[in-house]
Amino acid sequence: MKGLLVVLGNLGWVAADSNTFMVLNVISDAVFYFLPILLAFSAANKFRCSPIIAAVIGGILLHPTFTGLVAEGNTGIDFFSIPFTLMNYSSSVLPIIIGVWLLSYIERFIKSWMPKVLDIVFTPVLSLIITVPLILIVIGPISIWIGDLFSVGFNALYSNLTFIAGMILGALYPLLVLTGTHYGLLPMLIKETCLKSLSALMQDRLLF
Repeated sequence: MKGLLVVLGNLGWVAADSNTFMVLNVISDAVFYFLPILLAFSAANKFRCSPIIAAVIGGILLHPTFTGLVAEGNTGIDFFSIPFTLMNYSSSVLPIIIGVWLLSYIERFIKSWMPKVLDIVFTPVLSLIITVPLILIVIGPISIWIGDLFSVGFNALYSNLTFIAGMILGALYPLLVLTGTHYGLLPMLIKETCLKSLSALMQDRLLF
């Protein structure tokens, strides 16, 4: 979809300020914006916990109340008088993957002593009440910081020394897959590859 938008814009078939472009742009951005929800569902299957509860956690991180506060610059809030910095979790990778990994242990622990007749109601509630504050207060800020450093560093290396970046990625990829962080690189690599290929294609077209 990103590549299609580049082609349509360069050919002048769709104006960048038109409603058609806006709709297509929303379609192409949706996966990236709601990536935490998609990753949560996928990671839950890997970590063997409830995909629904994991997806709900992803939705909580993207809730309009939180995103609105971040957009307004009100990032310093507290939970039961515990202060923490609210982050923008759209398109983030590490916080939800680490959070779902933590959820898998919390959920199994609760199920180990929760009566079966109460499990369907209280296990999700307790899992959310315990996991979400831990993500917001501890995991989220640390993961965003680590993820940003990793993404910026790899992106700079990929842009300037593509061959070396490919060698490093090939060496680290098994570890990245093991930790789930490879999901954060794939959209960036696909996007960069498509844009570079389309840019070269359009330059060739202009030359002829």
